[in-house]
Amino acid sequence: MPYDNYSVEMYDKNNKIIPGALLTKEHIKQNITFKVGHVCTNHYCWGTLQVSDYYPPIFTCKNDTISCMESPHPTDIGFPIPPTAVIDSFVNQKYYISNWDACSQVQLSYTDEIEKLNCSTPVYDRIITRRWNAKDVSQNLSLCVQTIRIEKAELGDIVFPPSFDDTQKPSFDCLDSFPTFPNGHPSTDTTGAPTGGSCLNLGILMTDIRFETCGNGYKLARSWFAIEWCTQESYTYNQIIIVKDKKGPAFICPEDITLGTGYYACATGQVLLPLPDSITDCSEYQLLLQLKNEDGDNVNQFLFFTNQKYYVNNLPLGDYTLTYILLDECSNTTQCEINITVVDVAPPIPVCDKTTVISVDLQGKARLFATSLDDGSWDNCGIQKYEIKRKEDECGNTLQWGLFADFCCKDVGKFRHVSLQVTDIHGLVNTCHVEVFVDDKIKPQITCPSHITISCDYGYNPDNLNEFGKVALSPADRKPIILFDRINAGIVGQDGLATDNCSVTITHSRIVDVLCHKGTIRRTFTATDGGNFKDSCTQVITLRNPDLFSYDDIIWPDHYHGEGCKITDVDTSVSGTPKYLNTSCASVASYYEDQPFYLADSACLKIFRNWYVIDWCQFDQNTLEGRWGPYTQIIKVNNHTAPTILTGCRDTIICNYEENCGPTLASLLATGDDDCTEVSALSWSYRYDQNADSITDISANSSLFERKIPIGIHHLTRTLSDQCGNITTCTSRLEVRDCKKPSPYCISQVSMTLDENSFIAELWAKDMDLGGFDNCTDQDQLVFSFSQDTSDNVIYLGCEDLPNGREADVMLDVYITDLAGNQDYCSVSVHLTDNSDVCADSGVTGNIEGKIATTTGFTPENIQVEFWEKNHGEKIKLAPILPENLISRVSVTNMNLC
Repeated sequence: MPYDNYSVEMYDKNNKIIPGALLTKEHIKQNITFKVGHVCTNHYCWGTLQVSDYYPPIFTCKNDTISCMESPHPTDIGFPIPPTAVIDSFVNQKYYISNWDACSQVQLSYTDEIEKLNCSTPVYDRIITRRWNAKDVSQNLSLCVQTIRIEKAELGDIVFPPSFDDTQKPSFDCLDSFPTFPNGHPSTDTTGAPTGGSCLNLGILMTDIRFETCGNGYKLARSWFAIEWCTQESYTYNQIIIVKDKKGPAFICPEDITLGTGYYACATGQVLLPLPDSITDCSEYQLLLQLKNEDGDNVNQFLFFTNQKYYVNNLPLGDYTLTYILLDECSNTTQCEINITVVDVAPPIPVCDKTTVISVDLQGKARLFATSLDDGSWDNCGIQKYEIKRKEDECGNTLQWGLFADFCCKDVGKFRHVSLQVTDIHGLVNTCHVEVFVDDKIKPQITCPSHITISCDYGYNPDNLNEFGKVALSPADRKPIILFDRINAGIVGQDGLATDNCSVTITHSRIVDVLCHKGTIRRTFTATDGGNFKDSCTQVITLRNPDLFSYDDIIWPDHYHGEGCKITDVDTSVSGTPKYLNTSCASVASYYEDQPFYLADSACLKIFRNWYVIDWCQFDQNTLEGRWGPYTQIIKVNNHTAPTILTGCRDTIICNYEENCGPTLASLLATGDDDCTEVSALSWSYRYDQNADSITDISANSSLFERKIPIGIHHLTRTLSDQCGNITTCTSRLEVRDCKKPSPYCISQVSMTLDENSFIAELWAKDMDLGGFDNCTDQDQLVFSFSQDTSDNVIYLGCEDLPNGREADVMLDVYITDLAGNQDYCSVSVHLTDNSDVCADSGVTGNIEGKIATTTGFTPENIQVEFWEKNHGEKIKLAPILPENLISRVSVTNMNLC
């Protein structure tokens, strides 16, 4: 069975095929699916397997021997791992190593057990037993024990540190940063310490002796005392350490500065000078300043020192060099220079008028010079020139600085902003601002459009009356006023005219005094120039009516005949209103007064409608002039819709409860409605046909039928009429029934016994009657039964009605029914007994109590009693069994046994 006849495939957790079916560390803890196939038969089987790592890491553990002068730490003497392994990290006293285990990273740790040896052991100082623990990700564990022997050292093996005295090693600068002891002396981390400090047979002691030098410098004599405890040999070594101030103070030099002059002198004021920053030195120091001009001359007279600060005062314009010199206690110096430039930074102080007024000439122009605005401007070093500039311009001038500024008519009546610029000898400028009011002293002149008269019906726009003339601004622009209406037919006037030396603005207002299209419109025109000077005039436009409204301009409405029943059915929207001609200049209205007549002239409603027409523009309340009428319009209205009977026409059942079955009261009210006639105006009548024999017994004009009627079936016919002659009738069926129940009276209690042959007791319902009666049905026609079923008139009682088989009281309901089917009932108690003992008795027990005594009252104890009975239900005889000297007799009647 060669292996070549089989194929193997493996799939990882993502169902991807594993190349070559080779499992590696990436597949550890995975469920691998494998497929094994037989090549010849093409048969396959499947299965799963899990890849696990069971091989722990392998140590290369070796014992070692080192001097106590050496460190036993693994990083110094080595780890028990293969040379290709790599330490990745050290966390929480554990090393994490890769390239050691074939499958995963290894966690490595160790513990030391130290055995300290004494002088009796000549070679070794101590022995370390190091226990290694290695564990891979699959928790496979390896252990290793390593023995490290530490050899003793001699005094001659100690290596002492060098001196720092600029001979063996450089001395320390006091500004250097180096580790120190709490007393400030350099620590052994910097200056070194003798070897052998970890040897148990050696003891080493350090002592410092300090010698002060200049500033904060000093010299240390550091004495090292070493002893070998087993031989008690000792040795002393002196290490010299010097710390001194080698450099001048270190600092940051200030930046070059530029100083400005004051506003009132061509030199500086008192200015605080910057000082060196971040000065560091290990000794005390002092600061010196030296000031020189651009020629190299000393000008320290402009320096002064006060309150630990340096100032310069009244330093003239120019360039200067300021030198900073720092000198410490050890004669070390450091210096730097900065440049000081004094410049004129104070611009001129302009003083100008806040406002000024200038007037245009006859040509509408004006010129304002810059010097005219100056009001005492000043500069610390001298003024060179004055200039003026406008901030805005509508006159075509450029907005540039110059000796003067020009104004024109467009500036009139406005405050214009100008600026005065003052320039000093160093080119510094400053400005102030002035408001210039431009005035115009010449008054405008205006002439209004011509007065005109127009027809009252002329269609004008009160918000735009320019068609009646306007005011032109030049003679060439004046136009004729041309109108066409019932009064005018061409040119009726001319436009107005307004003139001024500059510009002029025309405004206008109007007062309309027009009532009923007649009256006047007064147009007031005002010409205003830039100096707010004004001139005004008024044009009058008159409105007149050439053709007044009259009776001939009225078209009266025609007579009307239509459907309806109320005045509201003939609203003017239906019957018509007056129409008018020639109303353009009139305010015409109409009103009417109605005279109604009901059921007149073959109509439900006839109306005489009297019309009046008023022109409010002519109407005089006293003379009634301007009112025309009355004109009478005749309106006829008819209606053909019959009224509707709403209630009182339904078939009705009436119950009779009379004691003697006589006639009973029927009260039936009918209601109706109509589309024209009010309910209160409708007419009602009825005809009553008793026993429905087609003979009218009673008739009346009323909507209420109320009378006593007998038991039986009757007919009631009602008639409803409206005011337009329309009629509606209906007939209803009235049925009077006996609804009163009979009055039952029964025998309250009866006794019966079961027949000894038939074993039953027969009982008839009628036999239980004690005189029941009814209001309408005779006594002999009443039906008696033991239920609501009238055929249930006899009942049979048997053993099933005797629970104990001997006797029982049975309750029965006896119903009485009249000819109308009304029913009522009463109850009878039947005492039923089985005297012939035909029913099986149920078991019974009972207690008999009594007293046995002699005729003298003596009551003997423990007396036995015997009893017997002759017939069931009769007397039971009891007799005590007495001694011969005692006689007693007891009789019990009607004893209840249970």
